[in-house]
Amino acid sequence: MKKTFQYISKFLTRGDKFLILVLLILCVLTFWQTRRGNKVGVTAVVFVDKAQQARLSLEQDGVYTFFGPLGFTTVRVENERIHVEQSSCPYHICERTGPIQRAGQIIVCLPNYLYIKIEAPVQTPYFEAITQ
Repeated sequence: MKKTFQYISKFLTRGDKFLILVLLILCVLTFWQTRRGNKVGVTAVVFVDKAQQARLSLEQDGVYTFFGPLGFTTVRVENERIHVEQSSCPYHICERTGPIQRAGQIIVCLPNYLYIKIEAPVQTPYFEAITQ
């Protein structure tokens, strides 16, 4: 490992090393910001065939069933997360998606036209109106 590092460092100038360090720092900061920026959602909105079927609070546990073209899809809310527990679709990809809880995350069951989206809590704007 040490010989490999010495071999590579022969070809890198001080500017190359600085550029690599800056890019590494930018990557870490971007990853940290995207993970920190997604707030935990409060509401899950369930759509079936482009129509909103329900708004589910993630703070209240429960089991809900929705019907699509291929049959039913059972959705479970527990521990402030939502996931598809059982579906009548052929491949069950929506079941393997796992639980979601952050704003902007989605679960989609294409064969049953089911779409679950987590919404962020509505924040009041800092300024209600700006006057001139």
